[in-house]
Amino acid sequence: MASTITQSQIEGINELKSGRIICKEYGVSIKGLRNLRDFRYRLDLFRKNQTVRNYKDSNSYKRIKNAIIKFEEIKIQLISILETANQLIFQKLEPEIANIVNANDEHRHYLQNIGKYISKLRDMEYPILVAGEVSAGKSSFINLILGESLLTASHLHSTTCICELYYSTDACIKPFAWNPVNKKLEQLEQITQIKDAHDMKSKIKEAMRSIGKKNFFTNIADDESADEDSDDTQLTTGKLEIYWNFNFLKAGIFVADSPGIGETSLANQQIEKYLPKACSIIYVINSANAGGIHTDRLVRLTSTMRNVEKEKFNKFSPESAIFICNKWDEVPDAEKSTVEKDTKDKLKTIWPGFRDSQLLFLSTEETQSHFEAGYISDDLVAVYSLISQLIEDSLKKITLIHSRYRAFFN
Repeated sequence: MASTITQSQIEGINELKSGRIICKEYGVSIKGLRNLRDFRYRLDLFRKNQTVRNYKDSNSYKRIKNAIIKFEEIKIQLISILETANQLIFQKLEPEIANIVNANDEHRHYLQNIGKYISKLRDMEYPILVAGEVSAGKSSFINLILGESLLTASHLHSTTCICELYYSTDACIKPFAWNPVNKKLEQLEQITQIKDAHDMKSKIKEAMRSIGKKNFFTNIADDESADEDSDDTQLTTGKLEIYWNFNFLKAGIFVADSPGIGETSLANQQIEKYLPKACSIIYVINSANAGGIHTDRLVRLTSTMRNVEKEKFNKFSPESAIFICNKWDEVPDAEKSTVEKDTKDKLKTIWPGFRDSQLLFLSTEETQSHFEAGYISDDLVAVYSLISQLIEDSLKKITLIHSRYRAFFN
């Protein structure tokens, strides 16, 4: 039903009681509303008919999908060029010449690298790593952008397990635990009988416990014999894969939730080891934290990032990151300008090439409350737009990196 409330009526609300009366009159949920500002904003969303039902996230979906399609086309072309070059250079040589070439360490190194590079390109995925400090609200942020509250705020507390979330119409959970004998992740019993979102949330906790009960956890630092070329070495404390009908992930990306940076040394290792696999990163900051950003933790991440940039085949770049300053509602209004300036100054000092456009101030709690009441806030629209831009920029950067493939074989 079309709204008949006017902006002047909304601005005229001067007490909570009148706000509740007007909300009841127009059938607007008051769930999560705590003050006059909240009431006015909720009613304004109603006035603009900015509802979940009417909001079309197709623009964000199309932007991400088109970026992936374009990159896939370039990837196919590059693989074809590499395979042709490999065939012409090595497979069509006379046997005597081929033996001479293969006997040369430099040429053999080239041959091995080109094969690995082709394999990396073929298997490339598009994960968004969500990282941040302990209690910054990473899981709440993921719940918000995916539109489902499946992850509890403490589901990764005191563990070092990475949790990957994928789009699928067939709901299931795949827990993996690390076996140091075989140097591989071993899949535990898959969970498929999932009734609804509440059941999924409960079974995610069960799956995390099943991983935790396994005795073959090992620290990467203690397992130097692990195969460095295997992606499994990145996740020696296990992994959880969650498949659900996440509309935002339909374009082909997936989200990787991580333990809080600084929670444990092993948790830090797992985040750092996952970074080379990431297409992009969303770093969640607790705006209400005394002193703002924990610079030492972000410095460590940037150090790891620089090492990733030096390694062959890896695709992560500092430009492929955005920063979400969460819990913005907990920062007193009188301090917000100071906190904002301090945050930007620190990021410009720590993060290479940081731009203000990579930063967004947000309250996931407020935004989530509007969403659960059936409304899409301006902040959530901004989040979707920023993530879409992040994926576009990340894939453009990856395209540029891979267009210089010759450098990988020098």
